[in-house]
Amino acid sequence: MKLDSLLQKFCSIDEVEYVRGDLEELFHERLAQVGRTRASYQYARDVLSICWSGLVKRLKEGDT
Repeated sequence: MKLDSLLQKFCSIDEVEYVRGDLEELFHERLAQVGRTRASYQYARDVLSICWSGLVKRLKEGDT
């Protein structure tokens, strides 16, 4: 599963483009600093972190 499709599942449509833009900006900064492999790893970690936060938020909203 692509990382972008995960973002679409856990972010609202309005947020996806904003978040994707921020993630791409961070990726390019990291690419220049630490190289492709590490930048890619950090990008994946950032996406998973955002998705985890979105999942926790949904679960909490479902409990209330």
